[in-house]
Amino acid sequence: MKTCYGFWDGEPFDLRNASLEELPATLNIEELEFFDGSNPVDAFVSHRGFIIFNLEVSLIKVLRDYWEKASENSCGKCTPCRNGTALVYDLLKKASGDKHSLSEKDWKLIEEVCTLMVESSFCGVGQTVPVSLIGALKFFPEDLKKNVAYTSADQYSVVTAPCIEACPAKVNIPRYIDYIKESRSDLATGVLLRNYPLVGSCGRVCVHFCESACRRRKLEGPVDIKNLKRYAADSLGESVDHLFKPRRSPQNKPKVAVIGAGGAGITCAYHLLLAGYPVDIIESKDRAGGMALTGIPQYRLPKDLLSSETSKVIENLGGRVLFEREFGKDFSIDDLFSDGYKAIFLGVGCAKGTKLGFPEDEEKIVGYTDGIDFLRQVEKSVSKERPLHYEGDTVIVGCGNVAMDCCRTAVRISSGKVSVVYRRTEQLSPADPVELHEAHQEGVSFHWLTAQKQLVIENGKVTGLLCCKLKVEGDPNSRKSKLTEIEVSEFVIPCSKVIAAIGQKLEKELFVG
Repeated sequence: MKTCYGFWDGEPFDLRNASLEELPATLNIEELEFFDGSNPVDAFVSHRGFIIFNLEVSLIKVLRDYWEKASENSCGKCTPCRNGTALVYDLLKKASGDKHSLSEKDWKLIEEVCTLMVESSFCGVGQTVPVSLIGALKFFPEDLKKNVAYTSADQYSVVTAPCIEACPAKVNIPRYIDYIKESRSDLATGVLLRNYPLVGSCGRVCVHFCESACRRRKLEGPVDIKNLKRYAADSLGESVDHLFKPRRSPQNKPKVAVIGAGGAGITCAYHLLLAGYPVDIIESKDRAGGMALTGIPQYRLPKDLLSSETSKVIENLGGRVLFEREFGKDFSIDDLFSDGYKAIFLGVGCAKGTKLGFPEDEEKIVGYTDGIDFLRQVEKSVSKERPLHYEGDTVIVGCGNVAMDCCRTAVRISSGKVSVVYRRTEQLSPADPVELHEAHQEGVSFHWLTAQKQLVIENGKVTGLLCCKLKVEGDPNSRKSKLTEIEVSEFVIPCSKVIAAIGQKLEKELFVG
């Protein structure tokens, strides 16, 4: 792919012109190069500018198509965007016709409308759509007004928002918020159900990256998107499974096997069933939910709610969930193909915890475990109505969301003090700020800039954790800054349980043999 010319983040570049040979530092086209190797990108337009890769492409036709999409998706709440997108699109459409051109007065009008939209539109659509056209008018007027014959007939257009792009599921967040504003929680939930069935569950435990991207952060603060999602589902008065009428599994399409009834497997099966494919989910446990079931405590995610949004939805759509069949032990991939499945989805997840790299990691030390096993043990005891309780202090190493689940669970089931050890500062911890705040409120102690060095063991039991203090060399707010041990800073945290919550990994044993 050859980059010819364009305008990006306020900077023009023209590799046809010796005076402007360098690309802007902010322009990274590596992802575009891998967009589709068999179908090269000829031009790209976004809120940051435009890039032309093929000199035969008509710049005005590319921008015309961009403004057509903008005019179709303007919400209409403000006049500059509602009328401006339509007016500019009509003029660009006229200018791109085979036998038409615009007068200088028309081009001046386009420029004035674009400037007005940027300065007075209510939202990001009206404020950013004109950016690329303003750059073309200012730096490439001859290319813009030159109506070459060729432009690609195929195009891929996306109208989105920062919150949508930050969401891993690409949920149309503005749409379901608008439905809630109109007191139509049913329609809001319907928007969410286009992406996944785990509406109420996500409303409780979603990591809400969308709120970090919300444009309202620049004003009064981000919209409480996560809790709005929960409200949409809960206000229906029932779980979402009742929204799906029971139906028989379709028979006219190839049968698909999904291994694992966690979030990935359930969502995959959900979309396949909606598309008319017969699906069987094969799960090693006796209930669906995966890590959401075993790894998220009951106080955060009620298990009956999770069940209603997993196995019940799948069964209502005509799918089956086959429990207590373990992949790699009870069946193999070849077995599934022999049984008539034409496609297989692996949704086994990363369900294995990671320990701390001590020599005792492979030994059975009483009181030393990883966070996943700890949470799994707690969930198992709760499901059997035999809640755990133990004496003594607990230390959790790590400060992600699993660590927060571990420490807040430990507060509830132990009689002693609960501490968290983390090698960096609180500001750099990956845990949800809400979880951190609530852990503080519940009495958890935090040791920041602290590293674990050694387990203290007596008679095969944990009695403490040897730690040291660290100092930051460089920017204290950067994860790239080097950490070094402070001399003579070792100390022991007495405890009867050490929980490693520093990450998860795939169970490779599933694929052996």
